[in-house]
Amino acid sequence: ADVTLTSTSSFEDYYLKEPLMKGLEHLHYRAPSPVQEMVIPLFLAGYSILIRSKNGTGKTAAFLIPMLEQIQTSARHVQALILTPSRELSMQVSYIAKQMGKYMDLRVLVATGGTNIRQDALRLYFQVQVVVGTPGRILDLCNRQIVLTSATFPERNQIFHDFLQGTYRVLVCSDLFARGIDVQEVNVVINFDFPSNTATYLHRIGRSGRFGNKGLAINLVTYADRFNLFKVEKELGVTIEPMPNNINPALYVY
Repeated sequence: ADVTLTSTSSFEDYYLKEPLMKGLEHLHYRAPSPVQEMVIPLFLAGYSILIRSKNGTGKTAAFLIPMLEQIQTSARHVQALILTPSRELSMQVSYIAKQMGKYMDLRVLVATGGTNIRQDALRLYFQVQVVVGTPGRILDLCNRQIVLTSATFPERNQIFHDFLQGTYRVLVCSDLFARGIDVQEVNVVINFDFPSNTATYLHRIGRSGRFGNKGLAINLVTYADRFNLFKVEKELGVTIEPMPNNINPALYVY
């Protein structure tokens, strides 16, 4: 039935984790609406729920709040999928989720038509806990993930294994290997295409010089990359110097 009751509880009654409570305060959510008061305890108790309520009554927060309460942000894999009928609604829901999760280190992927599906597929592997998207794009992603898992990854896994064992000394790879890959013997990273954001840059160059070992990063930068280069330098507070004619081997040779 439609929810029309008056709310008499507070968010403190649900014993939500502190970072989520801070996110609610950030959004100026002071007390649950009637629909939230009815839905949140049932969601947290593990019930399947169908919500019917008028526009503007707080339905989105009614499922986002208990969903984020159960998200484990220390785990970098998808834990929640939200389907919406339109790109605009996906953007709206993802924005609210990001604001609620502002103090949780929450990663949200918006997957709708009009975005780069390859980048969406790559981000699914290492970064996001929540995916918000339209059914068509989510289905496309599922199909792409099946192809990657069944065809591409066994071949890549073998190549990486051979690289790890020292069979190959050079590995050419995508950003799939930019995070969480730990090979202490790697001492040189070459960015063939300069990354578009600082986080990716750090993850890439962080494959070398691990655990106090020596390491060298070389960036191939085109004129079109100049703004990304300036952004990385500004955000990291460093100057990425032009490569000299002769590189001192002491910088990267053990």
